[in-house]
Amino acid sequence: MTKKLVPIGALCLSLWVCFIFGYRIYPIWNEMKHGKEGLHDKHEWSIVQGYEWKYRDAENNKPYIIEETRFEKYASKDDPPVVAFPVKGKTKGYVVILSKAKGGAMLKVLPIVDFELTKGIYEEIKSKVSLSDDVDKFISSHIVSEK
Repeated sequence: MTKKLVPIGALCLSLWVCFIFGYRIYPIWNEMKHGKEGLHDKHEWSIVQGYEWKYRDAENNKPYIIEETRFEKYASKDDPPVVAFPVKGKTKGYVVILSKAKGGAMLKVLPIVDFELTKGIYEEIKSKVSLSDDVDKFISSHIVSEK
């Protein structure tokens, strides 16, 4: 009698594990398949979060910062750089933007606050960094006339 219960119990357990695993992984797979955020975006968001934390309390005395993320210990060699701009109206902090996201949310920005830049700074950044179309539009929407 117990010899028949062990295979049935193992079968029930394996079906339960497959159901739970499938139930948990399906939303992630479905989002990845449809171009929404999924596991592939977590790495990109972690890069943006890391630099946001690095520059959160930094004196924002530079008009912009470009960081080559591929040199960080947690980054891969083909990770895009981040661009950071001073937070508008504050003396500390930068808005960090991933220059070219590979999937999901094509615009990865932290923190969500306002910033400004001049046309000259915009042109200088475009000559140094390849920007995705979404990032280019977002950054160019913050251009102000030179004072």
